Amino acid sequence: RIDVNISAFNMLFQIYSSSTHHYQYKIDNASSEQGSFNASGSTITFTNIPERNESAIKQLNKTDSNDSAEIDILIEVPLNESSGNRTSRLIFTGYYVG
Repeated sequence: RIDVNISAFNMLFQIYSSSTHHYQYKIDNASSEQGSFNASGSTITFTNIPERNESAIKQLNKTDSNDSAEIDILIEVPLNESSGNRTSRLIFTGYYVG
């Protein structure tokens, strides 16, 4: 099985230099591969995208027929954010846990 962590290399909005409720994520089962990971240890409700490495998926199965997960991203532009292009890089780190 594999655990997967998430972090943001840079935050999305200029007015927030740290994690915010305007930029969140959650993990879902892929519709065709239910039960591919341990839901009770994974982030399955919307949570602020972290600046530092945090656990997102616990015990992702590595069997081909049951080895997928999806990530949902919630973006809400703050009212006082100026206009313009924005970028943020998300980093996913997976490691084998047995």
